[in-house]
Amino acid sequence: MKLKILSTLVCALMIATVFAMVLPMSMNAQAAVADEIYTFDLSDEGFVKEADSARGDVHWDSNNKNVYFNSQRYESTDERLVKELPQTFTDTSGDWELSADIKVTQPGWWTHAYPIFIGDGDNDCMRWGKSQLNIVWERSNTGNHLLAWYRGTGGQLTVFMDYVANTYTTYNAKLSYELATQTLKSELFVGSTLVASGTYAIGTNPDDGFAFDEIGVAANGLIGDVPWIFPEPPVVGTTDNIALVYTPSLPVPVASIIDAGSAGVKEVEADFSVSKHSVTCTILEDGVEILTLNDGDKASFTYFDSKTYEAFYVFDKTSSGKSPSVTTLKFRAVGGSSQVNHMEKFTATPEHQETSVEINDYLDQLLFAQNGRLFIFDGSASYDSDGDAITSWEWLVYDSEGILIGTLNGEVVSYLFPASGDYTVRLTVSDGNLQDFVDTPVAVL
Repeated sequence: MKLKILSTLVCALMIATVFAMVLPMSMNAQAAVADEIYTFDLSDEGFVKEADSARGDVHWDSNNKNVYFNSQRYESTDERLVKELPQTFTDTSGDWELSADIKVTQPGWWTHAYPIFIGDGDNDCMRWGKSQLNIVWERSNTGNHLLAWYRGTGGQLTVFMDYVANTYTTYNAKLSYELATQTLKSELFVGSTLVASGTYAIGTNPDDGFAFDEIGVAANGLIGDVPWIFPEPPVVGTTDNIALVYTPSLPVPVASIIDAGSAGVKEVEADFSVSKHSVTCTILEDGVEILTLNDGDKASFTYFDSKTYEAFYVFDKTSSGKSPSVTTLKFRAVGGSSQVNHMEKFTATPEHQETSVEINDYLDQLLFAQNGRLFIFDGSASYDSDGDAITSWEWLVYDSEGILIGTLNGEVVSYLFPASGDYTVRLTVSDGNLQDFVDTPVAVL
C-alpha cells in the first residue's frame, strides 16, 4: 500500500502547480494534472501514533490494508493516528478537499470515534480541542449519527451536519473548504448518491478561522477510566482511501492602466551666449528637478502634457551691476527636425539673482514632431490570499493583431504607445511558485 503526495493546479487562466496528498488504497481525488512528488509505504512511515490511550485503539491494519479504530466509552483520553501535512492550511489558504471511506461495524454506546479529521497538531484532545474539523460517529438514545464538527481558533463547537447512519454501510465522507466564499462543507455519499451535507461560513462566530497541519483518525470515549460502571461495547470501524487535494490560492494580478496623456522625448539645448553673465538653467517637472544645463549643454527628457514644466535660471551677477539681456533655450524633438527657441529677457538685480518661467507652451509645439500616448501600468494592487509576497510583475503589450510589441518588468512602469489603435496589455504576477495573468484592453486615441 502506498501513500502518495501529488501536485495539481487548475487555474481559470493557466495551469500551474497544485499540491495534493493521497493516502491508502485507490485515489479518490479528481485532478486534471498530477505529478508524483514522492511515494512511501503507509505501514511503516505513513501515519504515526500521536496519542496512545489505555483502551482505545487506532492502528494500521496490515492485513486489511486500512486504518482500524476502536473507541471505548470508559476511555477519556485520545488514541490518534496522524499524518503531518507539508504545510499549514488556514482560512486564507486555497481550496482543499479531504475524503475517506468510513465504515462502522460495531456502533458502541455514548462514545465518539473520529473516522477522519483535519486539525491543529497542538490539540491534546479531539473532543475539546481548537481549530479542527471532524467527521464524528456518535451513538446516543436517538440512534447512530455521523456528524460534522467544527471548532475554530476560539474553540467554539459547531455541528453543521447530523445524519442518522447505519452500521456496515460504507460512506464516502468529504470535508472541504472554498476560499472564495470562506465556506467549510461536509458531504456523505453512499456510492454516488449524496445522503447528507452541510456548510459553515467562516466568520459566523467570534474567533472563527483555523490552522490545520495534520490529518488522521482518532478514538475517544466520554467519561473517565471506570470500566466497571459503564461496560458498554466500543465503537469499532475502519477508514480507507483517505485523500487530500489542495489547490493553493493563486496570486491575483490587478492591473491599473492610466492614460498619462500626450508625451514625447524632447532634446533641450542651452544657448546662453547672449547673456552678459554666467547662467545655469534647471528644468523642473511639477516642481521637481529633472536636469540642469549650463551654456552649450544638451540633454533629453520625456515631456508629459499632464505635468507642469519650468525653466529655472540662476544668474551670477557681476560687480559691475550690468544686467543680463536675452537668454535662449532651444527645444528639439529627438528624431525630428522641428526646433523651438524659448527666448526670455531677464533683469538681474542684487535682490533678484534667479527667476523661472513656465515652458509648457513651447514644449506643446513639439508634440506633432514626435509624440504618442504615454500610459502608466500599475500592478501594485496585486495580492496573494495566502499572504505570500508578489515577487515579479511582467507586462506584455500586444497590438490589435496579437503581435507582441513590448515587454516591461516592474510593479509600476510606463509605456509610450507608438500610434493610436487597440492594444492588449497582459500583466503576469508571481509569488515565486505560482503565477497568474490578466489581460486589459487599451484603446489609444
